[in-house]
Amino acid sequence: MIRPLIRLSVRVARLRPVVRAVRTVSTSFSHPPKIQEYSQPLPKLGKDLVVIPVIDDPGMVVLDFQPGTIRTSRLWLRDVCRCPKCVDPHSGQKNFSTVDLPDDPKMRSTELLEDGSLKVVWENDHVFGEDFHESIYTRAEYEKWREESDKQNRQKERLPTQRKHWNKATYNALLKNGVTKISYKDWTNTTDRAAFWRAFEALSQTGLVFLTGVPHGEQEVERIGNQIGMLQHTFYGKTWDVKSKPEAENVAYTSQFLGLHQDLMYHDPIPRLQLLHCLQNSCEGGESLFSDGLRAALQLRKADREAFDTLTKRAWFFGYDKAPHHYQQKHSVIEAGYDTYINCLHWAPPFQTHFGRGLFRTGPKSYSLLDLKRASSKFEKILSSEENTLEVKLNPGEAVIFDNWRVLHGRREFAAGSGGSRWLKGAYITHQVFKALDERRPRSENDTCRFPMPDSPVLRRHLISEEMRQLDRDEQHPPKPEDVRLEPWHTPGDELQKSDEGM
Repeated sequence: MIRPLIRLSVRVARLRPVVRAVRTVSTSFSHPPKIQEYSQPLPKLGKDLVVIPVIDDPGMVVLDFQPGTIRTSRLWLRDVCRCPKCVDPHSGQKNFSTVDLPDDPKMRSTELLEDGSLKVVWENDHVFGEDFHESIYTRAEYEKWREESDKQNRQKERLPTQRKHWNKATYNALLKNGVTKISYKDWTNTTDRAAFWRAFEALSQTGLVFLTGVPHGEQEVERIGNQIGMLQHTFYGKTWDVKSKPEAENVAYTSQFLGLHQDLMYHDPIPRLQLLHCLQNSCEGGESLFSDGLRAALQLRKADREAFDTLTKRAWFFGYDKAPHHYQQKHSVIEAGYDTYINCLHWAPPFQTHFGRGLFRTGPKSYSLLDLKRASSKFEKILSSEENTLEVKLNPGEAVIFDNWRVLHGRREFAAGSGGSRWLKGAYITHQVFKALDERRPRSENDTCRFPMPDSPVLRRHLISEEMRQLDRDEQHPPKPEDVRLEPWHTPGDELQKSDEGM
């Protein structure tokens, strides 16, 4: 363990300073990182505790860990106090508001305790009706601050999931090799989670996994979803039935062909995951269709950059208007940053709508519906091509989980009145719940990097380059089925980190 030398800035008079340069890194309420000079007095006030007046800003605090420093404000340090008065020990919630604190809290005394904790006594602290307040910051707390603040000694960050885009051939190979399939028993095993985590990682990478051996029961889809987290409640309910019925309020509740689409593009928030559990499927037809929207978008980017750019910059309107529900949202087909890294897709032709003719104007500074239609046609052709469309007939006792932000789904027409039946039980999970579990997913050394995450422009450019290279490799040299697998992360090199720090 690194023994910290903690220096706190206060007003100190008649000290002969020794000036040295210290590189500081900002946290909440702090200045941007820069080279800053501090006066270093020689006297110590306690065990390994030195008082440092900051020349340019006496309201700041400097914690020097040798190596590594944190520069932050006394306001921030007072605000993060987690003593039982400030934070309820049962709920973990704050008992005061930041606005209750003075603008520049004053320190009465500081002390480094035997266990390495930092004790600060604040004067004129009337938050709880007292003249002073005592804060204790554990060694674990301030070492975490150092790791988060110092780029040279930062804790390794989790890299974003390395996505594996696929077509029909590559996904069938993954399915055959058991990579994207898991038994219900393993998925719900709360004692040994190894198989669950492998399947969840496959879901994160490919956006599509299948479950087998699911017991018959309407409540099972909820039990499957609860292994990830709380289900999303929409106006369809917490769970819902996909059955053919007369005068259906949704095209999914008919027996007709249902083209590739994503669910609830008109809803906020759009569900991140969709779950479908097959309870009955004895009808002729009714095969489920899946296509990787990420791969289709990458193929469009490669084949027709102008059409790709149109779908990232122009938007469709999506709506649902059937009493008593009226929803509407506006989304681009491909949501991507300026670096063209693809975040998600929005594709739901049955729910495209127009809220007024004037929304599609003509003129030099606007665009026409025809531009959007032509670009969308090119995307749809790639998306629904035979090579990209996976067709699976779900049997009773099987379930599927897919990423509704990426993987599009559909259904073949089925004979509803032929004596058979088709019944799927469905549920949704929000992006927030999905990401919360993804943060807990065990990671290998290759899954982490000393790198500013998760919004580094350099890293995003690296990711889109890797995905395009994967596309080129797959098209030029289609892999053999036995060679298809989910690749481990190849950690970006130091040159990426240096490039990011220079931006």
